[in-house]
Amino acid sequence: NEVMSEINGSWNRVSVWDTSGAPKYDVSFGPGDRIPALNIRDMDTADLDGDGMPEILVAEKSGLVVALTGKCERLWGVNVGGAPVLMNAVTPADGGGPVIVVALEDGTVKVLDGTGALLKQGNVEGEPVCLEKLGDGRVALALDSGTVAVFRL
Repeated sequence: NEVMSEINGSWNRVSVWDTSGAPKYDVSFGPGDRIPALNIRDMDTADLDGDGMPEILVAEKSGLVVALTGKCERLWGVNVGGAPVLMNAVTPADGGGPVIVVALEDGTVKVLDGTGALLKQGNVEGEPVCLEKLGDGRVALALDSGTVAVFRL
């Protein structure tokens, strides 16, 4: 068991600690806007390659989505063409490996495979503020307008 967290501010990083609080791994994402800005917008974990070990997913304000090993070693990074606000690894309805749902400030929703390749893209009306897994290959996006959009993977 480990604890993972992002550190936002003038210098950004992702860190992993053991359960007693001792640091184990970290990776720097470099400078960013000062707090209260969120330079690292969201994080999740998922076994992207089917080896039984979860990878770390990081969505940056700059538009990058990055996959790291559990030891914070970079696997891949992809620019999603806008500023992510939410990201979640979701199991599709067909039961295949997890896909990565990335919701951008402008309402664009992108679905990436475990290597960062774009599988699907769509749009919702408004800025997503919450992303929930519904099961059966769908996610719900609560929007800043007060509405909810369902997005099928």
